Amino acid sequence: MRVVCDLHTHTNCSDGIYSPDEIVDLAIKRNLKSVAITDHDTVAGISSAISFADNRIEVIPGIELSTEIENHDVHILGYYVDYKNKTLLDVLKKCKEVRQERGLKIVNKLIQAGIKITYEQIQKCAGLGVIGRMHIAKVLYENGQVSSIQDAFKTFLGDQSPFYEPKFKITPHDAFALIKQAGGICVWAHPGCEDLDSLLKQLVQDGLQGLEVWHPKHSNKNVRHYFELAKFYNLLVTGGSDFHGHNNYSLGDYGLDEENFAKFKIFSNQ
Repeated sequence: MRVVCDLHTHTNCSDGIYSPDEIVDLAIKRNLKSVAITDHDTVAGISSAISFADNRIEVIPGIELSTEIENHDVHILGYYVDYKNKTLLDVLKKCKEVRQERGLKIVNKLIQAGIKITYEQIQKCAGLGVIGRMHIAKVLYENGQVSSIQDAFKTFLGDQSPFYEPKFKITPHDAFALIKQAGGICVWAHPGCEDLDSLLKQLVQDGLQGLEVWHPKHSNKNVRHYFELAKFYNLLVTGGSDFHGHNNYSLGDYGLDEENFAKFKIFSNQ
């Protein structure tokens, strides 16, 4: 299918490599009609992306919130959020403060282990965005401590690494309420997990509105299953590349075709 809208991208305001302007430029070059900026727990890159787009392409203001329920990590995408909403910004400010602390703890562990890195380098790399593992990975690479970004995650920043620190998370129910009060649509990102069917039932009861069906990690079998689940629960279907800039796929490789993009627009205007 021909993708006309990529609903899942990350900039260097969270854990992506490219700036918001560069993401928009890539989307234009891929001849997309629309692209969503969905950084982790921040809306810092949206204003710049919209300004740079200058009506050449639709930039959908979005976010990807980190949540947890019943020991499951659940990422919730929000679309068409009011990125100037005070309640949303207050919660994201708290997230940023906690992630700053998390980043400092990880860097301190690395320094204590004799790894060449400083907190000042991480802060400079993150700029106005939320400090994340990607920023640490980039500095480790720039300092010659690893051979690649992927190597940084594999060696130092993975969930099983001794340098790892857990993220601050809210519940999906809280994420739904936060997104909806900011005028947004709530979608479960890359929903592959154990107990998917029972967990989805709970999330729908809590206010979930959509399911990310098309994603690089989804097999054809997954896509068919998620599509049927979305149909059963009357959920909006979405898709995106989850583009970070260091993946083995490109922005616009996954997303919505013309038909499903039209349905997405109709839903967003309700």
